Amino acid sequence: MRERKAKPKATKGRKSKAAQHRQSCGGRGGFMLALVALAGGGYYFRPAPTPIVIEQEQPEIVVGVVEEHHHVLQYYAREVAKNTIPVDGKATILHLDSHADMGVPRAYLNADHEMERYSAINDFMITAALTGVAEHLVFVEPPWSNQFRCCVYEGSATFQFTVGVDDQNNVRVAGPMARRLGHVFWRDSESRTASRDELSNTRDFRITVVNEEHAELDDILASSIDASSPLILDIDLDYFATENFGAIPLRDELGMSDEDLMTAYHLAWDFPQLDSEYLRRGDHKGRESMGFDTERARKSIAGGQKSSELATHFREAVSRRTGVSQERRSLLRDFLASIPIKSGHLRGDEPEVFFEQPFHVPEPRALSDEVDFALDEMLASRILPRLQRPVLVNIVRSPGYVPVRYLSLLECRTLRTLSKVYGAFEVSHEERVDIERTGCEGFRSVIV
Repeated sequence: MRERKAKPKATKGRKSKAAQHRQSCGGRGGFMLALVALAGGGYYFRPAPTPIVIEQEQPEIVVGVVEEHHHVLQYYAREVAKNTIPVDGKATILHLDSHADMGVPRAYLNADHEMERYSAINDFMITAALTGVAEHLVFVEPPWSNQFRCCVYEGSATFQFTVGVDDQNNVRVAGPMARRLGHVFWRDSESRTASRDELSNTRDFRITVVNEEHAELDDILASSIDASSPLILDIDLDYFATENFGAIPLRDELGMSDEDLMTAYHLAWDFPQLDSEYLRRGDHKGRESMGFDTERARKSIAGGQKSSELATHFREAVSRRTGVSQERRSLLRDFLASIPIKSGHLRGDEPEVFFEQPFHVPEPRALSDEVDFALDEMLASRILPRLQRPVLVNIVRSPGYVPVRYLSLLECRTLRTLSKVYGAFEVSHEERVDIERTGCEGFRSVIV
C-alpha cells in the first residue's frame, strides 16, 4: 500500500498558494469594479451640457401697399382666412392718417373678400369693427386735422361704442359720445347714430384718439394697445401731407398757390404755424393757445391789388367761420381779395369743402423736416419698438389727398423706416397699384 503524503504546513506568516491565488483574483476584480464605479459616477455626476439655443426666426412681416384706403380690406380678409387675425380676436388698428375714416358703411357682417364691396375710403375702420376684424381703433390725429379734436377730447381719450344694424338694415353706431361725433359717423349726408337697443348684430369696440404732437404719444400708445392681441399698422401717406377736394379746383381752376391756400386755411381756423418746430415742442394744447402769425397775410394785403373776385367765391364760406373772431374773418376776406386769380369754373361749394377738410401742403424742405420727426424720431425710435410686431402693415397712397409730387418721397421714406425697425421684407402691392409710379429701390415686390 502506497503511503499518502501529508500536505505541507504553511509557514507562519506566509499564506498558502491557494490563499495567495484567491487574494490575487479578488484584487483584480476589485480594481475592475472600481473602474466601473468611477466610470458610472462620472456619468451620473457629470455637469449637464449647456443646451444649444435655437433662434426662431420671426415670420416675415406682411407689408401691403394700396391705392384707395378701403382696399386694405382685401388684406384683412386674407389674414382672417389664415387665422393670424381671428374674427373677434380683439385686434387693434393703429391708424396714422389726416382723416378718421370712421364713416358708416353699408351692412355686411362677414370678414371675407366681399367686405370691400360694401365699404368706401372713408368708412373701412367701422367695417373692421362691424365684421369683428378689429375691436380697438387707435387714431393718431395730426394738428391740421379737426375730426375728433374739434369736439370731444384734449390730448388723448378712449371711448366705448357699439356698432350694429337697425330694422332698416342700416349700420349705425351707439354710445355715450356717438351723437357728438355725428359728423364722423356719417353716411349719405346724415348722421348714422342710434341707441344700443335699436340695433341687432352688434359688436362693441373702442376708439382711442391722441394728438400727433403729444409729448407722451409713445407712452399713451404703449399703455393703451393690448400687447397680447394682433396689431395692424395702418399708415396713410396723407398723414404727412394732405390736400382736399376743395383745394384742388381752387389751385387748378383759379390758380391759387399752395402757400396762399395754407395761409387761408390757417386764418380760417386760427391755427399756428404747424411745422416741425411746432411738432417737436410736444405741446398738445399749443394749437389752441397759439395764434397764427399773420405777417404774410398782412404783407399780401398791403402789396396786393384789390380784387373782389376770389373774395366773392369765398363770401359764404368765410361768413360761416363763427369759431374765429370777427377781426380774423375780416383779415381772411382782405387776404383773399389780395390774391390774383385766373378765370376758371367752380361748382360753388369748393371754398366750404376746403375749409372743412384737413389741408396741409408744406414746401419740400419743411415737409422733409416734418417727415424726419414723424418717421425717424417718433415712429422708428419711440413708438414701434414698444409695441408688438404687427401682423400686417398697410401703406395707403390715397390719390386725391396725397400731393402727387410728394408721393414717391413719402412712400419710399416710409418703407425705409419700416425696414430699419423690422428688417428685410417683401412689399406686397395690391393688384390695382402701379408699382412703377414710385419706384422705391431695395425692396422685393410682389403683386397680389
